[in-house]
Amino acid sequence: MLRVPLLWLVPTLASGKHGKVWRKDAIESATAEAVKMVDKLQGACGVSAVDLPGSGFVEPESMSARCWVEQYTNCSMSYTQISCPDECPMVAPSPNFPCIFNCVTPEECAEYSPGNARPDLNGKICEPCDLLGCRYCESRTKCRTCFKGFVLENDQCIFFLDSNGISAAVMQTLLIIIVGLVLTVLVCYLRGKKSPHAEENLQNMINARRHRRLCKLHRWDRTSDKAPRMWRDLSVSMMTDDVSGVGVALYYKRTQLYKPAGLRQYLPTEEAANDELVSSMLEAFRESLTAPAVLYSPLVNCPSFTPELEVATLQKFASNSFWTLCVLFWALFVISLQQGRSCLNFFIEFDEMNVDSSDYALLLTGLPSSMTHEKQLKDMLQRQLSKHVKLEDNAIHGVSIAYDLSDFTLRSEIEDILANITRRKEEELGAFDNQGEAVKMDWERQKAIDKAKAEAWFNEGKLTSVGRAFVVFSKASTRDEVLTAYSKDAKVIQMPELPDVALESVDFDPVSVFWENQQNSEEHVIRASVKGALKVVLFFLTVNALIIIPYNVFVVGAFMSSGANLAGPSQTMAGLLLGIVNQQISAQVYNQAYFAGFKKKDRFDTFIFVLNTVVQFFNTWISLGVTAWAVIGKEGGRMSLFQPLADAGNIGLEAAIGDAFYAMHVPGVLYVNYIMGLVMGGVVPFTQHTLVGKIIYVWRSLPDCLLYALKIILPWSPDDLDRYPRFNAEKAIEAPEMGVAWDYSAFIVHMATAFLVTAVVSASVWKLFLALTCWCVFFHVWSRFMHLRVQTASSFNGHMLDTAAWLLWSLPMGCLAGSAFVWAVRAQMVPEMPLYFHIILLVLVMILAGALWVLSYYLVVRPDRRCDARASQSETVEEVMQHQVFSWYNCNPAYVLKQAYLKDHVPESHLVSDSEAILYRRGKEYLFIPGDKQHKITERFQDMWEFETHLEWLFEQLGNITVSRSASRRDLEKGPQEKYAPLRTEEAYLPAEPSWSIRDVREAICEATAIPPSQQRLLMGCEALNDGIQLDSLCVDSDELSLTLVRRSLDQAKLLEAVASGEKLAALLEAPEARSDKEVMMAVVQKDGLLLRFAQDSLKADEDVVFEAVRQNRVAMRFAAESLRAEMTFVARVVRQQGQALQFASEQLRRDPGLVRLAAEADFLALKFADPVLLADKHFMREILQSRHGCHALQFAAPALQRDKELQALQRAGAKHWQHSTMPLPDQKKGDAHRCRFGCCHMECLQC
Repeated sequence: MLRVPLLWLVPTLASGKHGKVWRKDAIESATAEAVKMVDKLQGACGVSAVDLPGSGFVEPESMSARCWVEQYTNCSMSYTQISCPDECPMVAPSPNFPCIFNCVTPEECAEYSPGNARPDLNGKICEPCDLLGCRYCESRTKCRTCFKGFVLENDQCIFFLDSNGISAAVMQTLLIIIVGLVLTVLVCYLRGKKSPHAEENLQNMINARRHRRLCKLHRWDRTSDKAPRMWRDLSVSMMTDDVSGVGVALYYKRTQLYKPAGLRQYLPTEEAANDELVSSMLEAFRESLTAPAVLYSPLVNCPSFTPELEVATLQKFASNSFWTLCVLFWALFVISLQQGRSCLNFFIEFDEMNVDSSDYALLLTGLPSSMTHEKQLKDMLQRQLSKHVKLEDNAIHGVSIAYDLSDFTLRSEIEDILANITRRKEEELGAFDNQGEAVKMDWERQKAIDKAKAEAWFNEGKLTSVGRAFVVFSKASTRDEVLTAYSKDAKVIQMPELPDVALESVDFDPVSVFWENQQNSEEHVIRASVKGALKVVLFFLTVNALIIIPYNVFVVGAFMSSGANLAGPSQTMAGLLLGIVNQQISAQVYNQAYFAGFKKKDRFDTFIFVLNTVVQFFNTWISLGVTAWAVIGKEGGRMSLFQPLADAGNIGLEAAIGDAFYAMHVPGVLYVNYIMGLVMGGVVPFTQHTLVGKIIYVWRSLPDCLLYALKIILPWSPDDLDRYPRFNAEKAIEAPEMGVAWDYSAFIVHMATAFLVTAVVSASVWKLFLALTCWCVFFHVWSRFMHLRVQTASSFNGHMLDTAAWLLWSLPMGCLAGSAFVWAVRAQMVPEMPLYFHIILLVLVMILAGALWVLSYYLVVRPDRRCDARASQSETVEEVMQHQVFSWYNCNPAYVLKQAYLKDHVPESHLVSDSEAILYRRGKEYLFIPGDKQHKITERFQDMWEFETHLEWLFEQLGNITVSRSASRRDLEKGPQEKYAPLRTEEAYLPAEPSWSIRDVREAICEATAIPPSQQRLLMGCEALNDGIQLDSLCVDSDELSLTLVRRSLDQAKLLEAVASGEKLAALLEAPEARSDKEVMMAVVQKDGLLLRFAQDSLKADEDVVFEAVRQNRVAMRFAAESLRAEMTFVARVVRQQGQALQFASEQLRRDPGLVRLAAEADFLALKFADPVLLADKHFMREILQSRHGCHALQFAAPALQRDKELQALQRAGAKHWQHSTMPLPDQKKGDAHRCRFGCCHMECLQC
């Protein structure tokens, strides 16, 4: 204000010779001079009136209020003192500075002053309106007109989506679904198990939870007697211990850079905070809900402030900001180069300190496709290299050839066979409860079938080499000597048989090799990568064009233009929609990386990192742009970063945008997003899939149609509702892999965003960097927690991912250079030019800064140089393999197949038993631990830092509560009574709970009657009940169940106990009473069907005993009575279960066409036991070949019929007809196409 200079001027003018005369003239003169000064300072200092002593405010003509023009007021004045012309009588305060206003009509209040849509016709000022979306408020509760996007209903404005009920309907539907699911879970808990395979499925789910834990990051050591499996402690050194490869160590080394980097990023606004002008401008930005103007303003300095001083001060501030960012850019540039070189040196040191499988291997390329004999190739290499390098006899430990697995059907069949080996090993080790196995398999027969398939694949040339093999040396020193000799002369490896071979160094572990993609050429991978990246970009643009941009224009824009924030059901829908969109974008990135066909995991991770970083970077730019657009729509005004910094209103708008950026990142983007990621990506899927699995496959208390609909949200669910195989259960709740590639993206994007925000003037900018510094510490701890206790373990070898992260550091550096260029424009260091020229120059500056960083990084750090560290000279590869669970052999699917079934291809030193030839998989490491140490694997199995531990406890407690309430309710209905009513001879009452098993009933009877459980035989009707049967599976329509108790003799009870304990069964059957007791023999043959030969003749003729024996072992049929083997009904019942039991049927029955067809339906191999007369019958063989299970039948026909052209044509037609049939197996992903593992071609093979 001009009070001080005018008060100084008046006494001076009044000190003349004629005081009274001159005083009046002096006042008039001073007033005239003041008016001239006010005109000169128009709009610069905020003066629109002069406060003269005794006269109050004097408004010069030139400074009188005008319509629709932005004007300044003295900030010590009240808005009520301002008089606007009659055609625009309302004072509309500026949303940026209360000292600025416009004169508008009542209908224009909301347009010029967003948020102030209620004209006070008495006070002549635009007041705030509390009605959402109202453009003209007649009163505090009544609206006359609404903004675009809102509908006027009952004097209120309602958002158009909310007005037609769409948002509310969606939210109500979601709420009903959630409440319905919760009630369903509670009802299911109360009703208990209803699925016919509830126990089996529940055990599979328990085993799946165990598998989820085993997939996490553990330390496995086969040689340890105390702890073959141990949790990695949360305090473990991630940079010195080889936790999961050097890539993880480099990641945590890299995070050390960001912590001090955040502290170094002081902002220009800190210096500006000391500048009185800018500090007061920012302090003046306050939102006022009262009519008077606020008292804080930059205009307090008006006595010594001139327009020239204002421009000079703002230019100085912009210039200081430019030079500050320049110094920051070059300082960060140099420090980053030093850190990049430090990371590469750390990689070399880490490789020297930690010995792994890569230190013993070299990659051999240029092999012919026919080279599929590992033993032969090893001997050839040994002889050739011995000519040029001094080698020991077994210097080459082995060779692992990569095979062409591009045929999906063939690959699926190989996976089936390897899965059979894994399940057989699990059964041998007793790794899982027997209740979790659906059907006991005849492993000997299965091995014969799998071996025949494997031999056919290699002998017929279906499995060919891709020309690549990993040569494993016994010592690392030998490997280095061979590599050195090859680097001097490439002929040391060339042989007449292998003229095109070459050697390459290996810097990755076998678990990092994608063996199924080794046949892909570099050109194929590049084309697929580019195609995948384009698909992601197209998906990103489509999503933004169809969802994000329309949402912001029609939803966010409608709210912001009205001066309000997004709220209500629309806000909730927005959160859900954007969450789903981001999830789908991430899924697209992962899927395209998977289908690109990379040979190594480091390239797979690098592709994910680069693509995700670019997508998230532009996504963040869009978010920042939308945020700025929304703030401008709410606050009003116009802002341009390419104009000189001389507009106070512009600074106020920038301050609002800076505050919005800070509010968007803290705590949301920097903290809440990661916690919600754990909840939505870990806790929710685990809980959802566990509960849905129980609802469908354990409780099954909903109609089948609803269960099929519910099965949509259960991944890896089988086709039916009866059985839930363990493989599917494991895949459904398996945790996601360690996301180091995704974590790198977070650092790059957040740093780039922070550097972008430095282009605006806001006190929130330095707070954002302070929050970013705290986030670096938080994210370092958070990453350790996620990698060690939440995510599935994964291997990260080599420094390719870290190098890609350093190269993409060009994005933050480019953003920092771009901010410096903006301040150069605002400081008028850049000549005046059109706006589009400024934009083009900005883009060029950012590109050049990024290119300068990339070029400098390559010249200074030289990341492409070979850093082949030498491993320990004393430790052999055998010693390394003793400690590590994986090797170059058990990670290769084809090599494991050879170890199991083609041993002549494998070197003698690699020969293992069939049960030891196991493919390495995450979560299956325990299969490589000796059987006598298996019990130690589950020691300290749970960890308090796992959320699964607490959720499982919660599930258990909820189950206990609901069961207890259910039992209490039934007890109240029955009335008070004793714990167990006295049992009488004829009839007795025994209260029980539905969750009880028959074993629990036996214990209760024992407590009430003192009859031992072993002497109790419980019957329901004529059917004997086993201990594992649940009561709730027997009670269907009533809460009561009638059972019959028969007391066994003491001798019989002892025999049954001996059978159950697994004593020598043959010795037990030496007693005549055991051989003649039907119940004892039933228990015996269920364990070993061949012991039927010791039974009495009467029991050998008993259909129940013989059937149980044959079901356990088909050979037991030979010990059945002749009468049974000649009885059509019984034999038909048997061959439905065991087709090859036809071998022991009577000669007459083996000649019966109907019975033979029935046996062949169960097992096509049963045809070899049919009568030769029948196999020589062309009519019969024609029927078999025309059936859906007969494409392999011709091999069992008579030799003459095998050459019959008609039958051969039928066989080819049948094979072609069923070649493309699909049949999902229990251990295969839904939708995979493959043939029956038993060699059948039909879709209803009983063996599957």
